[in-house]
Amino acid sequence: MSISKKSTIPSSLIPDGSVLTGSLESEDLSFRQAIRTVRKRKHIVFLMALIIGVLTFIISLVLRPYYSSVAAIEIEKQQNDMMGSALGQLASSLGGGDDVKTEIQTEVTVLQSDALGIETIERTHFEDHQSKYWRVFGGGQRVPSERGLPLSEAPITRERLLKEFESRLTITPVLDTRLIQVAFEDPDPKFAANITNALIDQYIHDRLERRNSSTVQATGWMSGEINDLNKQVQVAEQRLIDYQRQSGLIVIPSAGGNISSQGVSGAATPTVSSPVLDRLTQLNSNLVTAESNRITQEALYRLAKSGDVEALANMAAGLQASSANGSVQGGTFNGLLALRQQQTSLKVQLSSAMQIYGLKNPHLIDLDKQLATIDQQIQEEVKRIVNTTEMNYQVALKSEDGIRKAYDAEEREAYRMNDSQIRLAVLQQEADSTRALYQDLYTKLQESKLSEGTQSSNVSIISGALDPARPLHPKKVLNTVIGLIAGLIIGVVATFVLDNLDDSIVTSIEVENSTGVPVLGSIPHFDQSPRSYGRRNQQMAPVTAPAIGAWIAKQPTSQVAEAYRALRTNLLLSQPGAPPRTLLVTSSLPTEGKSTTAYNLAACFANFGARVLALDADLRKPALHKLTNSSNERGLSNLLTSSLNPVDFIVQDPEIRNLSLLPAGPIPPNPAELLGSRTFSALLDTLSHEYDLVVIDSPPSMLVADSTIMAAMVDGVVVVLRSGVTTRPTLVRVAEGLQRNRAHLLGFVLNAVDTKSAEYYYAYGYYGTEYSKYRS
Repeated sequence: MSISKKSTIPSSLIPDGSVLTGSLESEDLSFRQAIRTVRKRKHIVFLMALIIGVLTFIISLVLRPYYSSVAAIEIEKQQNDMMGSALGQLASSLGGGDDVKTEIQTEVTVLQSDALGIETIERTHFEDHQSKYWRVFGGGQRVPSERGLPLSEAPITRERLLKEFESRLTITPVLDTRLIQVAFEDPDPKFAANITNALIDQYIHDRLERRNSSTVQATGWMSGEINDLNKQVQVAEQRLIDYQRQSGLIVIPSAGGNISSQGVSGAATPTVSSPVLDRLTQLNSNLVTAESNRITQEALYRLAKSGDVEALANMAAGLQASSANGSVQGGTFNGLLALRQQQTSLKVQLSSAMQIYGLKNPHLIDLDKQLATIDQQIQEEVKRIVNTTEMNYQVALKSEDGIRKAYDAEEREAYRMNDSQIRLAVLQQEADSTRALYQDLYTKLQESKLSEGTQSSNVSIISGALDPARPLHPKKVLNTVIGLIAGLIIGVVATFVLDNLDDSIVTSIEVENSTGVPVLGSIPHFDQSPRSYGRRNQQMAPVTAPAIGAWIAKQPTSQVAEAYRALRTNLLLSQPGAPPRTLLVTSSLPTEGKSTTAYNLAACFANFGARVLALDADLRKPALHKLTNSSNERGLSNLLTSSLNPVDFIVQDPEIRNLSLLPAGPIPPNPAELLGSRTFSALLDTLSHEYDLVVIDSPPSMLVADSTIMAAMVDGVVVVLRSGVTTRPTLVRVAEGLQRNRAHLLGFVLNAVDTKSAEYYYAYGYYGTEYSKYRS
């Protein structure tokens, strides 16, 4: 049967390389290509995930557990201190700001400050505790130059301890509340709780000190004034005692012992009856009152000038609760009190409106405007108070100066009377008035100190730190899961990196994409060992080693045999009008399966009814005789070096009818010269007329020139590639070399394809993976 009678399928059905190139380039960038790449090296992904997951779990077991102890505190709104005298309230510390977020953030910053951290470190002996854990590794010890020094004089140790302390401390404000969570981590759960509580205690103590600082400053100023008055009392009393001794008079105090309308008790007035003395006594009393009023007005002016609205409000409230004179003074601040009350009321309304209506409600906007107006009025009222208190102070100062001048004039008049009793009474009154002023200021000083001692903090401990039962980290399960996920991600990245570095050809799409030349067939990978071959068909006796390539004869219904038949069909379709009569089978490098492909392809054509000759032209490493268990003592090399008849060297295949074999024969010293000679060309022409098809097995084209020489003599060339072995540069070089020598390259054969791989499924789809179901 002639092979010229083949299928009439038109050549237009053969895929065009230029058309495939554009579509396949876009397909190569698709998501499907990415999935294929991952499936190709899925073992790397799973192995990487397993390694990193196990390492993460082991590290989690080895790491020291840390416990976190958490406490919560509340920053309350500032409350007015109504205790103590007016001066004590004037010196009270400022309240919190109107902006809650700003206030809370300020307190968070204070809790994270280095000063508070150093105080807590020293209080809890954090340095000794830390060195206990690092002593095993030789760390946690001070440098020699700082041993025995306090932290304030040891900068290296201080910075190290602060860095370690702050790395374990976590300060977290609770959203939309006045609560702040304080947490500290430590390997010792009890120490973690102790240091958290110590930090909060130190914070509250420092906060009270800051709140009392203004009161302390006012108390210091009053103490200085009292010291001066005390010296004046001592001088006045000494003068009175000296005059008594000099004059020999005895002072008899009047009954009742009260000399002033200010309620100053304990003053002794001598029983002197004289208009001058009466006026002098009255002026002295007025001078005491004026001096006291001047000191009070000066204090009020100092506080008003500072612009402390909160302190002024406290002062106004205190003056309203004081005596009648205080009520007169309090009238100056009535407007401020009323505005503060309106401000407080508007803030309450604003807070309620925010919770009920939301931020963009018109009522809320109106309340904001009213609050801004009240704030402006408060600032204007403060300015007015400053002006009023300044005026009152100047009036009191001038009043005191006027009374003092009148007193001095009256005193000079009394002196002119040269009356010992008047002189004695004056000295007695001066001593009593000075002592009364001293006692009055001393009482106010004690009240101010009492107010200082009773100042309360606006920080409340909601929940103290307790010993945690379970460590915060490491979290073994979570870390392991994260490690597995990280391993999967690293594994996927590694697959893409390896895929980019791997330039081997795996699928027919890659071959066509690289060269534009079609792939005529894909041969599945199969084990060529005799033992494996026998297991594939247990009903057949295992063949001998030399016949391992006879898949068409031994396994005609196998997937491998069907692949060779598909290769035969594609070869016929490649040139339906004039099928090739001489076909060269070559490869780029050794061990790519060209000999097995050449033999099985010849067997397929023979089973199709054609007379086929398998010519072993690999005169360097012949292999066809091994596939048929034939002798290689005589063959092509003998024909090319003699004038013998080819019929004497051709042997019939023992398994397949219509298939003959011409072995390579003994290996000659000059194979390329023999294959390029006219003798070989004439022999090939003779054999092509004797047989319907001559299949030539040639050496690898990348190693020797034998294949390139013969390629120009045949009707078509088929190049065998090995999947996963042949590289893209090698493929391109082979295709360019054959086309450069004008060889008729029909296409490629992709050999040893892994039918279980993702690449095979991607390239051939359902029918490639499921074909084995239809094998007998």
